[in-house]
Amino acid sequence: MKICFIIFAFTVINVSCYTQWVQQVSGTARDFLGLDMLDANTGYVCGDQVGSILKTTNSGVNWILYDEPTNDQYNGISFINAFTGLAVGPPGLVLRTSNGGINWSIISRPGGDKGPVQFVTLTTAYSAGDDIVKSIDGGLSWSIILLGTLSQYQGLYFIDENTGTVVGRPGLIRTTTNGGASWIQRTMHLPVQFGDSTLFDVMYVNSLTGYACGNNGIVMKTTNGGVNWAYKPTGTLNSLKGVYFTDANTGTVVGFPVIWRTTNGGDNWINQSLLSPLNVPLWGVDFVNQQTGWVIGFNGLIVKTINGGFTWIQPISSEISQNFKLDQNYPNPFNPTTKIKFDIPLSRGVSEGQGVLLTIYDVLGREVAILVNEQLQPGTYEVEWNAANYSSGIYFYKITSGDFIETKKMILLK
Repeated sequence: MKICFIIFAFTVINVSCYTQWVQQVSGTARDFLGLDMLDANTGYVCGDQVGSILKTTNSGVNWILYDEPTNDQYNGISFINAFTGLAVGPPGLVLRTSNGGINWSIISRPGGDKGPVQFVTLTTAYSAGDDIVKSIDGGLSWSIILLGTLSQYQGLYFIDENTGTVVGRPGLIRTTTNGGASWIQRTMHLPVQFGDSTLFDVMYVNSLTGYACGNNGIVMKTTNGGVNWAYKPTGTLNSLKGVYFTDANTGTVVGFPVIWRTTNGGDNWINQSLLSPLNVPLWGVDFVNQQTGWVIGFNGLIVKTINGGFTWIQPISSEISQNFKLDQNYPNPFNPTTKIKFDIPLSRGVSEGQGVLLTIYDVLGREVAILVNEQLQPGTYEVEWNAANYSSGIYFYKITSGDFIETKKMILLK
């Protein structure tokens, strides 16, 4: 049983629930700018500095750095299947792989800098930035279909090879229904005038319903295929860089350094970054179902959730312990938060991480929270429990991983 304390204020809901975002080990301090998860196991991230395309085939337990021919910056990445993908960036950079990222080829690059890229079908792909370009041969060649100004087009999303939307500066929304041959300017209906209404990302969940996000916490929603856009206040003025919805109601937006989630189409938003120890810009988000998703950001940040995500698990040391260990929580007694540290050793024959379950029980043995339920690599981890919504008393926390089980007592004293 999970117990949540909910406070309503305007359209914002602050929730203390005990599901989690888990910080994964990327092995680099590069700033990540692009993310594409093909399924629950396989995905790619890309970013700035030299050589920054990474791949996982085990749900992010390990990330492999791939060599590429330019040692440049990559703003966006997109795969149409397990083998064929594109990476783009400045100045007008386009890379293509046909073997799952093992090798990359430099493609003829018309136009200026490029940010987002999307493989729509095996033959059709689009990219945007200073202008909008299109490929009809699987990314082998490109042509400019809409000119623009410096970094005018920040985000794009195509429902099919003909129907798409681009967003950008300042508050720009344009739609096409003929593969980019012509574009229609759309209008954002904002309740107040924001100083900068630039939009950075856009996506659709079906042919009618789509979302866009941008500066000053702006989230816009369409329910008629991009013809009209309505403002959905999030309760933040932070810049929002990425948006992903798994259906018409359930979605996540990320920015600097915030994560907001809605389950009712943007009418209410849950601040998932309240307990985050991070203070870096978050740049992209991708989900493979309602519960399983990833967020990327600066300083090599990759975090994952398998249950929607509300609290955070941090690896605090890469040193490998020889044995499982569960430390006493601290402080203890506590009010209302406490931290629990545990060690995961390297097990013989285990390369995919180890399943770890950390559960809280009350004095009657009833489960009140699950703090960790995740595959974790060997190392030392720390997780915080916020018991603001619980009564004073004795609680127990139990860790289970394979044959290892250990339980300790803690005291909540208000």
